[in-house]
Amino acid sequence: MENQNSPETTKSKRQGKRRRWPRPDFETQLAQLGYWCRSVQKAVKKWSPIIGEHFCQYYMLDCAFSVRVGSEAIDVELKTWGHISYVLEVLAALHRIHNDAESIERWVLELGTSGHEYVCNLPALPGYKELLSTARQRGGFRTWKPTENAIAQCARRMRLT
Repeated sequence: MENQNSPETTKSKRQGKRRRWPRPDFETQLAQLGYWCRSVQKAVKKWSPIIGEHFCQYYMLDCAFSVRVGSEAIDVELKTWGHISYVLEVLAALHRIHNDAESIERWVLELGTSGHEYVCNLPALPGYKELLSTARQRGGFRTWKPTENAIAQCARRMRLT
């Protein structure tokens, strides 16, 4: 009979295990997708008494993915056809945010949630001056210049800091 603690047994047990990396919680994922942007929250406040907060959050994942990827086909699995109006409102709100070069929310989402290390389950936002200069280099804020305080308030409102 083979010894249970032999190197071969221990080695074979370890090969089957995968290392699990910590994942951000669900609220953090919603924040990174723009759930707490003003226009999205307007739709959520309108529809959550009708369809429930759970479904509002559930549809946000698919809606945000469709808008961010920029796919022509919208892949949202509806639980019931009565929810289509909410989904369309959220898609329109996200589309407006992601295509408005003057929106602070757009740049906080785009520059604050991509390519940065996770700190306390939230991506580290770049410095507000860095975010402002990068946004201007990419064609944003041509008609006005938001203050660092306005960017910080927006990030807090969107639950990203």
